[in-house]
Amino acid sequence: MILRRLLWAGTAAYISYNLVKNHKVIQQEAVETKALTDEATAQVKDIFKQMTIIKEQLSVVTGIVQDLNKKAETFKHEVDIRTQQMPLLHKEDAPTK
Repeated sequence: MILRRLLWAGTAAYISYNLVKNHKVIQQEAVETKALTDEATAQVKDIFKQMTIIKEQLSVVTGIVQDLNKKAETFKHEVDIRTQQMPLLHKEDAPTK
């Protein structure tokens, strides 16, 4: 029982000594870690802002795509009509004998 307490006290003293001995290094690492964490948090916030902008623009792009599809259908319909009329125009232009 006494040996266990002495062992724990020795371990605690060793840890305390190393903490005091290396406190500048540990403090510097804590500062660097805080800076990296702050930077990562700012980047995550920026990513979420960009995702919001993308979601907003998605509806705009969808509307443009629908508009272009309607215009393509109209163009195809006009081409089909004109293609059907071409033989009729050639018959009208043909010289009569």
